[in-house]
Amino acid sequence: MASPIGHTLGGLLVYTAGTGKKLHWLALTGALLFSVLPDIDFLFGFIIGEPNRYHHGFTHSLVFVTLAGSLGAWLCSFKNLKMFRMYWIIFVLSGLSHLLFDIFTIDNNPPFGAPLLWPFSNHYYIIPVRLFTDMHRAADSSHFIKSLFNPHNGMAVVREIYLVLPLVIITFWLKKRFSGNEVQK
Repeated sequence: MASPIGHTLGGLLVYTAGTGKKLHWLALTGALLFSVLPDIDFLFGFIIGEPNRYHHGFTHSLVFVTLAGSLGAWLCSFKNLKMFRMYWIIFVLSGLSHLLFDIFTIDNNPPFGAPLLWPFSNHYYIIPVRLFTDMHRAADSSHFIKSLFNPHNGMAVVREIYLVLPLVIITFWLKKRFSGNEVQK
């Protein structure tokens, strides 16, 4: 599936599209965190020595992303509930960007795709259009991190940057160019 760099760029794209001219550090941090959060399932596998064992489980579902984003938004807006809506939108959409990137990525490891509708369905979804290249990784914990650094994965990251970074830049430029330029009545 997509790399942490690709997922982080997805979160940055959501943040850039979802905020005004003012920089919100907490919203940016949350967007980057929630864009990679579904891959926390690797940690469950690390515990038993098989990092890939639980990958693409319940953390890759709409329910998980929505609940995690809601909790994050509530925690970040605890002292200022007026900010809840902005945080919620950015955090949930950042998590959804992760799911979207994964279903548009080549997946060579069963189960193929992501269980988007868990717990209501155990079906795994994947889109036949492949925008992103798969990541090669070892199956055991002792070689997992080292296995991520190889030419194939390097090219996969370059492809993600090539596809997503221009969207981030264009979105940032459009927001900067058109924010605050309302029509005078």
